[in-house]
Amino acid sequence: NDTVKPRIDNIAADIRSQIINKVKLSPFFAISCDEYTDIVNCAQLIVYVRYIGEDIIQEVILYSQFLTDIFNSISNFVEKNDLDWKKLIGLCTDGAPVMIGVRSGLAKKLKEKNSAMNSYRKMHSKIRFRDEEGGRGRAGRKEGDSGRPEASYIEPLLL
Repeated sequence: NDTVKPRIDNIAADIRSQIINKVKLSPFFAISCDEYTDIVNCAQLIVYVRYIGEDIIQEVILYSQFLTDIFNSISNFVEKNDLDWKKLIGLCTDGAPVMIGVRSGLAKKLKEKNSAMNSYRKMHSKIRFRDEEGGRGRAGRKEGDSGRPEASYIEPLLL
């Protein structure tokens, strides 16, 4: 329908604009990238963003598009939307060589834009556990303890 598509496009543009403005206001942000093949066998790139918003960490889909060159896709998006490269502190990927390759992977190219950026694998499973004593293994735990840290000792990573 000719009236529905423009409305959906306008709503999508407004939501994208709101997200970008929130990312710009955040002291830093991190991205998570993944490539996938859609139902018609076209390679797609999906990029999630994590940022501080309303005093909590927010995570949303930043954009998705046909995949040609991962770095150029992200670089064009960042520059087109006036996002600050210095605020990009993290990249999370699935660990594929195209993403983390030491010589020419996405992580290497993004580090050239901001040397302080870190890269991680599998954002959703990254949790750092801390022992009461700051040690390793079962040190500082009581007999019969399950070995799992208390909730207060689980520290989620930004990425």
